Amino acid sequence: SVKIDWNADGDFGDTGEDVSADVQYPVTTRRGRQEVVAEFQAGSAAFSLRNSEGAYTPLYASSPLYPNVLPGRVCQMQVTYNAVTYDLFKGRCSPAAGRFAPDGQMDFEVIDAFEQLRLGLTNTALQQSKRVDELITAILDDISWAAGDRDLDTGLETLTVFTNHNRLPLNALQLAATQDPGAALFMSRAGKVVYQNRQYRSLQAVYATLAGTLDDLDQRIRLEDMADYVRATYPRYSTDAAVSAVFTLNTPRW
Repeated sequence: SVKIDWNADGDFGDTGEDVSADVQYPVTTRRGRQEVVAEFQAGSAAFSLRNSEGAYTPLYASSPLYPNVLPGRVCQMQVTYNAVTYDLFKGRCSPAAGRFAPDGQMDFEVIDAFEQLRLGLTNTALQQSKRVDELITAILDDISWAAGDRDLDTGLETLTVFTNHNRLPLNALQLAATQDPGAALFMSRAGKVVYQNRQYRSLQAVYATLAGTLDDLDQRIRLEDMADYVRATYPRYSTDAAVSAVFTLNTPRW
């Protein structure tokens, strides 16, 4: 589903805001980072809407959406699978190009809030003896970022002094996050500012589903995987249909 808050009232329940029926697939999204040690970049998405009657043409006065087809409207993209709805992307969209005709369509570009956080300047009061998550909270409060659009871990580092003067909001947030080496700061698929401390990944359960006889097992470890030492010994035959735990790894050492 694709929904656009045309009248900027904070929800997607008004007439014409669910545009899923007019979406021309595929819908594309791009988010994340190039490698595990890099900073997260601003995410983007793109899609096209069927526009044969001109409903999504910004300057078409006869459109039922006129004059609300404007740059910066919030767009939410989701997918439902097995009756469970998952967020794909949330950001602000702008009509890029298009026309209305029997075969016309309007192209839309969407960017997440990392791009929005590059705008303006922020100044935060002197912070003393504050954890990293408390610093991020103070910066978000300065720019009136909604409390419900944050997902912050408890920081593992406490700074004696932290100053933020005339910095872009994104730069200030990234500076605060880097005080916890190995932490991550990014925009979630649901449009929330997320801070994960450096232990977050290593504390998550990791599962490997191994099927078959395991005669040719080749379990590869990636650069971003955090592991200590693993050795698994198993028989070449099965003696019981029940599943048993053969190995448990505690929190890895740093």
